[in-house]
Amino acid sequence: MNILESIKLRPHTQHFDDALLEDMIADATTEVRLYCNLPEDEPVSPTMALCVKDLVILRISKMGAEALVAESHAGESQSYLTDLPKELRMRLNRIRRLPR
Repeated sequence: MNILESIKLRPHTQHFDDALLEDMIADATTEVRLYCNLPEDEPVSPTMALCVKDLVILRISKMGAEALVAESHAGESQSYLTDLPKELRMRLNRIRRLPR
């Protein structure tokens, strides 16, 4: 099963256009490669595919309210996520290569 098919199995992702999801997958793959210092010609490993799926699903869940974590209407307070979830960061760090 490829990354697109796997993402489409998740709740609330079936209504997204395949072209949009493919673009989000390409962007997430590029970001994972850059963060992990992986060359573009290296094949996508199962761990890398899991990180890409998680990143895409994270972005889908935040569409329209990018990085909004908490909001209070009476006090006009808003909190924003500025970092990746700990579990995703740990997986990325396992496949990360230090630059030479």
